[in-house]
Amino acid sequence: MKRLDRRRQQLEFYDFSTQEYDAVSNGFANADLGTEIHARWADGSVITGVEVFRAMWEAVGLGLLSKLSRLSLVEPLVLRAYDLVRT
Repeated sequence: MKRLDRRRQQLEFYDFSTQEYDAVSNGFANADLGTEIHARWADGSVITGVEVFRAMWEAVGLGLLSKLSRLSLVEPLVLRAYDLVRT
């Protein structure tokens, strides 16, 4: 994603596992961050799971991929793949 975002520079990535990252002051619990991907919008709202990937795809110009992932035949596969990767 970082490579795809070089031109637009829409994304910021943080490694929650470093000592420098203060999860609590950013509104997260460390336990939650280790089990599911999280993202925060500029307005402070938080999204999790597959929605984070969809938002990243749209941010880097892959909106079609995001739309395809919402199709009724594809979405269950995307959700299952996410569940397999995060466990």
